[in-house]
Amino acid sequence: VPGYNDGLETTKRTALWLRGVDPNLNIKVIGYRAHGVRSEASHITEAGPDVLDAVASVLTEHGFEHLTVV
Repeated sequence: VPGYNDGLETTKRTALWLRGVDPNLNIKVIGYRAHGVRSEASHITEAGPDVLDAVASVLTEHGFEHLTVV
């Protein structure tokens, strides 16, 4: 979610943790979409392609090969 948990340092720490769980995981990166959210969350910006690409790049750099970006 942009502005909440989209920092690349957080993504790097998550990638390191996931590699410890299973380096062959199938990972799906799903960008935040405002469609259907409650009114109190409607102000949150949707994740654009630049954010999703950055997250996918970090995961790829950490050796994950089975990525799906939605």
